Amino acid sequence: MNRIETLNDFNRIMNSDIFSKLQDKTQLILFNKDVTNRFDHSHQVVKAALILADNLQYTKNLSKVHIISGAIAHDIGHPPFGHDGEKILNFLMKSHGGFESNAQALHILSKDLKVTNETIAVVFKHTKEIPEKSDGQRITKGYYSTMRAYLEPLSAIMTDERSIIDFADEICYTYSDFRDLFFITKLYDYHLFSKSTLKDEILRIIYKKFKHHISWNEFKYFIDKMENILQINNLHQYVYTMCSFIFMNDKQVLEANIFYKIITSYVKLLIQDTYFKSEEFLTSICDIHKIMTKVFYCLLNDNYSKCSYHYRSVCDNICKMNELEIIELYRQVNK
Repeated sequence: MNRIETLNDFNRIMNSDIFSKLQDKTQLILFNKDVTNRFDHSHQVVKAALILADNLQYTKNLSKVHIISGAIAHDIGHPPFGHDGEKILNFLMKSHGGFESNAQALHILSKDLKVTNETIAVVFKHTKEIPEKSDGQRITKGYYSTMRAYLEPLSAIMTDERSIIDFADEICYTYSDFRDLFFITKLYDYHLFSKSTLKDEILRIIYKKFKHHISWNEFKYFIDKMENILQINNLHQYVYTMCSFIFMNDKQVLEANIFYKIITSYVKLLIQDTYFKSEEFLTSICDIHKIMTKVFYCLLNDNYSKCSYHYRSVCDNICKMNELEIIELYRQVNK
């Protein structure tokens, strides 16, 4: 693969309007400018992916230029309001091929940005075809059926680079989500870290899943170590420390994934038991459901055609907006 073509992909993505608008798209915390956004997260994944690549035994066979391009592009399909916006669009598209952010990224990269097959391949995260019709309650992690013929041959290439980006993505999720959760616990006075009973309960739940693979002392040491690093806000140290656990004693990735699964489970349960139950979050969800639904049908009704192709075009237009733009459009149509 021509290195110049891959660098052109990177420049095309970085200089696109849709990438720049990730600066005003939610990562976790809704309606807050002081926490991580999708733009921040994309750059964090690039850094983490390169650190992981340097720590893997087969690094000399990796294409770092593809890792960089794929990492910077991986979230380009996210709609406004993060995963909550994704769930709403999936429900609105339940009879027209569904909606999923990685599938949308592949759609945008191939249709609008016209990047090379190799860059598409490293972003090709889920190899299941999304059904044309569903109940809209659960998001199918996959690709749009209209892209089947194009994508299926790409599933067999760039597999190592793709795995590194996926792993880096998850590591950065835990990093930024914990940091943002730590920020809002102080902002909204949740007292998360003084609720030892909540933390103890969460740790017991997680350890029950992994007790056949790790001792309690190892488990607790790992959690304490990672939590201390998360609170000092140092991504490089966090990723390097994860690598030290993952590759210690020459353990293979399958075995090492225990540590990755433990930290992701821990952060997800903390979020579910605090922010997702907060009044701020529940109020925000009601607001964004109104905004997304109103704008979706407003854009749909601008065209007489109601075919699935036009529904997909509505999703494309919504994903090209940031949160400020979609809120402003909502205000205009409600005048």
